[in-house]
This record gives sequence, C-alpha cells and structure tokens, in this order.
Amino acid sequence: MTVRDFHAIDGKVPAPDARFDVVVVGAGPAGTAAAIAAAADGASVLLIDENPVPGALIGSDVPYFYGGRMTAAVQQPARMLEQVFASNPALETAFAAGVDVRLGTCAWGLYVNGPALRALPEPMLGIADAEAATMVGFGRLVLRPARAIWCWALPGGTSRG
Repeated sequence: MTVRDFHAIDGKVPAPDARFDVVVVGAGPAGTAAAIAAAADGASVLLIDENPVPGALIGSDVPYFYGGRMTAAVQQPARMLEQVFASNPALETAFAAGVDVRLGTCAWGLYVNGPALRALPEPMLGIADAEAATMVGFGRLVLRPARAIWCWALPGGTSRG
C-alpha cells in the first residue's frame, strides 16, 4: 500500500508544452549565432526574441532596431518584421538550420528545481506571444540580451558565463 500526501505537489506539475535541447533568448547577432551553432551540433533549438513588439507598445519600449527614428511603419507588423530581418540577416540562416525561430515572443519566467522547489518535471521557461503563454522545457538555456551573455546547463553539463 502506497501512502500519498495529497497536499504535496510532487508529480502534480504538468510537463512543459514543448521541449528543446537548447533555448536561446535574444535573437541579436550573438544569440542567433549561438542558436545556429547549437543546431549545427544536432540539438533541437528554440530562438526567441521580443521584437518586433506590437506597434501600440513601441512608445513604452522602443526596440533597438529602430533607434530613435520611429515612423508610421511601426504600425505595420509586416514592415516591422522586415526591419528585424534587415538588422540581422543571420535569422534566415537560423531558419535554414532548423532552428525554431519565434519573433514577437517574450520570456516571462524561468523555473528550475532547487532548495525551495523540487517538484518540476524539468527546467522550464515561460514564454508568451500575441496568442498564448506556454511553458517550454530545455536542457540548456542561453540568455543573450543586448549587452550581456549567460549560459545555464543541467547538472553534469558544462556552463560558461
């Protein structure tokens, strides 16, 4: 007979919606290069970037792709996407390498097991786009915001900062 603690959360946290060997947050030149390199090594890779942000949000968070020169084009999502690709042509190489590229997607939460939480099925990253918020599982996470780089790996793996 197995005794179960109905108040415990062990085994009650759902699995992530998707899983990737490597998740790269930040699709600038360095993040895109990291995603392409991981895909070349045979890893399943997700590359996300918050840009292009919706036109209504541009006034509160001007993407660095536009500098200070916003025009009426920011109200046209297709034109904004063209600007993102024009600023980083390596995104096309990432698509060709099999990287799952999701633009207009932000990371909103990172969850890993530790002293305060040991019930997760695996490390998970919360992401959201215009349609949904989901959780993705990962083996390695590369955070590549505009000015810094961090890498996190599972225990037993390697990590560099």
